[in-house]
Amino acid sequence: MDGTGIVVGSDGSASSDDAVRWAAAEAVRAGVPLRVVLAYHWRWPGRPARAEELDRFAREHAETTVARSVTVARQAEPAVAVDGVAIMGVPADVLLTSAAKAAMLVVGFKGDHGFAAALLGSVAFEVATYATCPVAVVRGRAGVATGPVVAAVDGSAAAEGVLATGFEQAARRGCDLLALRVDPPEAPVAADLAASVARWRAKYPAVRAESRLVDGHPAQVLVDASRDAQLVVVGHRGHGGFAGLLLGSVGHALLHHAECPVLVLRGAPPH
Repeated sequence: MDGTGIVVGSDGSASSDDAVRWAAAEAVRAGVPLRVVLAYHWRWPGRPARAEELDRFAREHAETTVARSVTVARQAEPAVAVDGVAIMGVPADVLLTSAAKAAMLVVGFKGDHGFAAALLGSVAFEVATYATCPVAVVRGRAGVATGPVVAAVDGSAAAEGVLATGFEQAARRGCDLLALRVDPPEAPVAADLAASVARWRAKYPAVRAESRLVDGHPAQVLVDASRDAQLVVVGHRGHGGFAGLLLGSVGHALLHHAECPVLVLRGAPPH
């Protein structure tokens, strides 16, 4: 990937198929290529006499599986430019390396084999923590094209990037944007939030946008919002209402219970 393409992790499971379809649609909307990556390995106690045969069997099975995933992408989005590769290695390491120069890395909620129980285990949290690009975790109502894009903002530097990406995603989807900030209704931040939204609305005039202060537990606020959304956009780490998003209970709850895909941003915010 050259910095513009999308990488999606696959293992042939139903949930990874959802991720592949979502990634294919995102690639078409963005006008970028898609690469399907499958990590595989075989384990055997000791050193078997037929190691080369086992290696060949594992590789052939992986290549067959990734070819099927490429077909899934093309069936979902015939216009997508897609290829696939099977790489021996640890799933998180393979994905991080494959997406080092990608525009986005996409993983499923859970699966079989290398990506088993991704969010309940370590793979999705690891890639969301260490990836150098945005990470989309596809879960819940992955194929829904109704509802707004929700941007979870706070007072951190990452909030502008969340808003920028939220507006961009809403513009591509032709949907509304809802900017959420967790603060008591009387908190003196409503004007700041509205001003930030207004700046990005000027760049994306076709997007209907609403800013809203919500009083409550940050995790529950985002999970509740995800029920009617088609995407939730969050920063990797913030302060205030969404403090330590992926490193604490808020991120844990969101990634386990969100009812739509979650896009986790990394890197410097756009200008």
